[in-house]
Amino acid sequence: MYLLALLVLFTLIGYLLATSWFGDRMDEAAGRVSASSRRLTGRLGERWRMLFNRHPEPEEFRAWALGSGAELFPQDLKTWLASLSDAEARDFRRSLDEYADSLGFNLTVLMDGGLDQDPIMRQVFVEAIIVYSPAYRRARQAQQQAAKEGKAAKKTVPEVDARAAEKSDGRGKTEPVAEAAEPAAAA
Repeated sequence: MYLLALLVLFTLIGYLLATSWFGDRMDEAAGRVSASSRRLTGRLGERWRMLFNRHPEPEEFRAWALGSGAELFPQDLKTWLASLSDAEARDFRRSLDEYADSLGFNLTVLMDGGLDQDPIMRQVFVEAIIVYSPAYRRARQAQQQAAKEGKAAKKTVPEVDARAAEKSDGRGKTEPVAEAAEPAAAA
């Protein structure tokens, strides 16, 4: 019986404390602690990604740039990104990661919304991506064109001339033989 009376007494005291100003202060303190822990968890996750430099997959970047990040980029960049094959998107993402790292930015932080609190830095990073992408496209086109021209030049050179060219590099004895033949012809 005494045990039941103590239980009712403690329940009543707990109820009164919870509804009084003391309970309100405890609720505010709990709210501050939970907000602080959320901020700390977000920072810890951001530092973890930066430490281990997790780069987004090409599909993630392309999906983000064409989806939730689409308002940041011009239409021609979005059209070009959508036209890339998986291999081309992977090459572009790797190159973009290296470029961003050289500027002190992290593509993952941009995609995860880590720069949303600093709109100026986000805008600078996005502008850097916008400036970089046409330069990347022109460089890749020039490399592909040079590779095509190199293959075309190899096809037009006869096979015999290619062997003679190899020997004239000093690897063969074509030149000394030619020089030896000239004095004999002059005599």
